[in-house]
Amino acid sequence: MARSQRQTLTQTLATEDRRREAARLYREGHTQAAIADRLGVHQGTVSKDLEAVRAEWAAAAAADVGVVKARELAKLDAMEAELWEAWRRSVGEHVKQTRTTTPGPGDTVRVEVSEVREELAGDPRYLAQIRDCVERRCKILGLDAPKELRTSGDVAVKVVSGVDLERV
Repeated sequence: MARSQRQTLTQTLATEDRRREAARLYREGHTQAAIADRLGVHQGTVSKDLEAVRAEWAAAAAADVGVVKARELAKLDAMEAELWEAWRRSVGEHVKQTRTTTPGPGDTVRVEVSEVREELAGDPRYLAQIRDCVERRCKILGLDAPKELRTSGDVAVKVVSGVDLERV
């Protein structure tokens, strides 16, 4: 490894160590000026270090949100698949059997079986639950259309689900 590459690697490691320590002190509630004094650097350096650390934290949080979204979407997919299967079973011809037992002569028992066949259009409760899964999926993915709310005067506020307004 060339000398300049070693110096760059050493500087990068030193910067990472300084940022980790600055982040630790920041989480403990120290001011930037106090962190700068403790680390022996200028307050502007601490400010830039903390900005970089916060960007890393935001990226990690976004990745975590992605993992949580994926897990919830997988649950919804499984639930919706079962609901569609239940819906299919609730459609079509169904046979209801009724058994009636009555005492017969002596120790015998008389059993009557009757069947009623009916054509069912399907249980609408399954469709309602499927709709709920679709709505939930849209919310998780941020696909809901923005809603405009009017307030008194000339102010209009748009409510957009799934959007981090601090990034906009």
